[in-house]
Parts: sequence; structure tokens; C-alpha cells
Amino acid sequence: MTKMRKPITVLLVMTIMLASVLSGCGKSGKSDGAKVNLNATQTTGEVNAYGWEMPKETIKMDVFSAMQSSPDDMKKYNEKMRAYLLKNFNVDLNIFCYDTNPDERLNLMLSSNDYPECIMYLNASQAQKFINMKKALPLDELMENTTDLKKRYERYAPMLRSDDNKLYQLLDQCANADLNLQIPCADTAPMLRLDWYKEIGSPDISTPDKYLDALKQMVANHPTTPSGKKTYGISFYDTKSSSITPSFISWIGGMFGLKQGWDIDSSNNVVHWLNSEKGMKLIKWLNQLNREGLLDPEGFMTPVESWGEKGVDQRYAGYMGPWFQPGYYISDNWMKLMGDKYPEDMRYVHYNVKDPEIDHATYNPKSALGSRVILTDKCKNPADYMRWFDFEQSDIGVKLMGYGIPNEPDSIWTYDEKTKEAKFTEKAVKEITAEKSSFDFDPYMLLGGECQMVITGTAETLADGTNCWFNQSNKDKWKKLKDENLKDTFYDNTAMAAIVMDPNDPLTAKKQRCADIIMTGYSKAVLAKTEEECITIIEKTKEDAVRAGLNEIQKFYDENYKTNLKKWGK
Repeated sequence: MTKMRKPITVLLVMTIMLASVLSGCGKSGKSDGAKVNLNATQTTGEVNAYGWEMPKETIKMDVFSAMQSSPDDMKKYNEKMRAYLLKNFNVDLNIFCYDTNPDERLNLMLSSNDYPECIMYLNASQAQKFINMKKALPLDELMENTTDLKKRYERYAPMLRSDDNKLYQLLDQCANADLNLQIPCADTAPMLRLDWYKEIGSPDISTPDKYLDALKQMVANHPTTPSGKKTYGISFYDTKSSSITPSFISWIGGMFGLKQGWDIDSSNNVVHWLNSEKGMKLIKWLNQLNREGLLDPEGFMTPVESWGEKGVDQRYAGYMGPWFQPGYYISDNWMKLMGDKYPEDMRYVHYNVKDPEIDHATYNPKSALGSRVILTDKCKNPADYMRWFDFEQSDIGVKLMGYGIPNEPDSIWTYDEKTKEAKFTEKAVKEITAEKSSFDFDPYMLLGGECQMVITGTAETLADGTNCWFNQSNKDKWKKLKDENLKDTFYDNTAMAAIVMDPNDPLTAKKQRCADIIMTGYSKAVLAKTEEECITIIEKTKEDAVRAGLNEIQKFYDENYKTNLKKWGK
């Protein structure tokens, strides 16, 4: 993934476009329920090996993935699966993205009235914008002609229906509505480099202060990297977040009991972290990391790829955030560089670190809702899309679109077209679950693996106990250890994740102003040279944010969170 700094003229144009887009949003939060073509492409009567009825004409689907990523990488990793689907399903599935900010791209599409038939990977607010502007199709009638999709959405529809009681959006990578079938995977945690941690005697790190002390000792033992660069305890990396809670706060605030940046008490009162004593404790703790020389000050402006390169140079004793990044960007590259000489303990291991004043850390929010998928009013044959979505919900559909093409030399699974038996290959399972994993993700991903072309797929557990993720269906001892260490850090975040702020509401603009104020102020507070300076900066940030509307935003989330809980009987 690459990121570019946009010239100021482009930003000015985008600002004008955004203003135009927002001024055109409807106030009711309802689509107009335009007449929808319910007729799917005729089939030949032939059923392929996956139970798919072959269409007489090629079904073409153009899907924009609203994520900032490399178009070249997406094309490379989707190429073989796209050709496979065209040959075996007569479906031409074109999923594309842009290496630009998704909000800017979506606003450009809306202002120019040039957007594709289907958009996936939308957040709730982005999807609601299309619904408000009457550019999303109602799906209820189309849903009646599906089987697996209809069955699945019996659980989700009440959470997704708009004010007019119509369903305009579907979900991607969501769990069962009661969370019972959620993949038991801990997403976020504090981590330590295991070999360095063992060198200092593996001391108790169960509290923030003890974790900090361990980082200090590890850095003291390894003050510089083999290349002569300074080592740090941890580092941020730039996530381009526009939320009123910076990503890093969302990830690690669970150490002090914050939930995605909100302090929610036993009576379900919602308080923003900046107004919370828990938030103040977190900021002071991060500032202490910085004053101890344990925090890389360049992290706020470092892209994740550059962060990974510094990690490969052994610059970090620890990490705090999503589990995937240290493995993919650092440990996997150590393995490739060192080969047979790679020591197994040279990796980041996940630990449950929590403030002793709270009962449970809250690192891992789990929601029954995922990202959103819509069919736009540009969609000529929505019934074809829905038929494909229905296939994605079937057991074999989940496996094909999750694991990639079967029966190839680099495939991680085989599929017997006669017996319909699907199973992982012994070689791939052995490699990914080995104590020193030798599994190479790239060949598997080049076959469409890792759910790369999934549009409305499920993260639920299948009948055979597997799920759509190969590495979560076959966990090595490190992933098992991660989930065991963090089993008490999960919580249901569905009621908060379902809250959508109308883009046309003046509160939305206030939210963005608050986000800008908070991002600037929080970074300055963390990097302050004294605790007194840190407190002064964060208090000033709070005052500025409150003047910009923070308390109004907090009230909005508080009221809607309670409404959702009541509506769903939680």
C-alpha cells in the first residue's frame, strides 16, 4: 500500500465538492424506494460443481471497495480468481479500489454522479450518505428470492433497517447477531518481543506500570539495532483516522477500561475519553513512555510500511495494536531473511495488561455488524448481485471465496467435485500450525485467498467448525496463546457500532472539527517534555473540543447507544 500527500489545490477542490455533496443530502434518512428490476439473468439449467446455476450470458459485476489501498496489488491478487470465476461460473467479478482517501473518493463520485453499481467496505456513515441521497436500492423484495442470504439476514435486518423500515444495506465480515458464533480471535493487544522479554527474566507485566518497566529493561539491554539505530519500546504508525478518537487510543484504551475511546459505566452512560478520568490516565501513561525515551516520536507521521521496515531493523521492544501488523510486516520478514537460522522466540507475543482499578481490560470490541455493502441506483441487474451474494453465504461459497482457488499446487484446500468434499491440504496445515511457521501467504493470496474478493461474506463459524479464514481455522500455538491470554478482554460493541450520524446534520461538521482538534492536541500532549505540560495541553485540547461541540457529540452517542440497547432488548 502506498500513500501520497495531495497538493493543496486538490484538497480545496475536494472541500468544495464535499460541501456540495452534503448540501444535497436528504433530511429524512430515507431512500425513495425507486422501482427495482427483480429479474435475474436467465440460466442454462446447468449446475456447476459448486451448486451454481450457470447463466446464459456473462454476469458482470463492478464493485468499488471503499478502502485506501494499492489498485495494482488488488488487481494482482484478484487476477487468477477473477479468471476462475469467469470460466467456472460465467461471472466477471471486478473489484477495484483507489490509493486515495475513501471519503474523498466517495464524495467525488457523488458530486460527479459517477459511481459504480455496488460499493463494499463502507462504514455506517458512508453507507447512510448514499441512502439519504436516494442512491441506494431497497433490497427487501430481492431478498425474497434468496435462500442462505435471507436466512442469515433474519438476524441482522432489525439492526440495519432505515426509518422507512426498508433494508438498503448488507454487511461484510460480520458475526452472528448474538455473538455466539463469532470467530474467537483477539484482534488487539499490548505485545512484547519474546526473546528480549525472556532475557530480563519474564517479569510480571500485568499492569501498565509493570509493562512500562519491562519495556525500559528490554531497551536498556538493546539500546541500538544491529545497524546502529536507536531502539524504542513501542511506536505508533499513521492510520489517517478522522475519528474523534485516534486509532491508537481506540486500540490501547482498553488497558484502562475505555471501549473504542468511550467510557461506558454500568448504567450505560457514555462519556468521551477526553472527558474521562480513564482517558487522562491513558494520556499521562503515554506521555511517561515518551519521557522515558521509550516512544518513537516519528510514529505519528510514519506510514505502516515504513514502521514495518524499522521493525525489521529491530527497533521496537514492544507493540500495541492489531495483531496482524507485527507478524506480516516484521516477524514474517525476519523469517524470510534468516531462513533456518530464525529463532522461534524472535516474535511479538500478546499479553493482557490492565489498570488494577478495573475488572477487565477492554481491548477487543466484537460487533454483530461489519462494514456495509450497498447496491446503487446505477445497478441495472441487482437480482444478479443478490444471487451472487446468496452463493457467498453457502458453505461452499464461504470456502471458495475465503480460501481461493482449490486443487492448485499452491492451494491450501482441495475440493472433490463428485463427492463435494472440501478439506485443507496437509502440507498447508502443517506449515501454518508449526511451532516455527513456514507458511508463505503470498502464493495462497495470489489464488484469491484471505477473503480478498468476498463482498458480503460471513465471519461466522461453519458447520464443520472452520470459518472463512485459513489461519483462524488452523491456529498455531502463538495464535492460541494470544486468544487465551486475552479471553477476558472481549465485549459486545454492536450497539455503539450501529450508531450513524447523518452527514447533513450540523453535528457532523462539528465532529470533524473536534477530530482535528483532538488529533493535534493528543499528539502534542503525548510528546510533552513534562507531565505538567502534558496535562496543560490535554486540558486545553479538551476546552477547545468542548467549544467545538464535543459534549453535543457525546450526548448524541449516549442517547443513541441507550436507544439501540433498548430496541434490541439488550
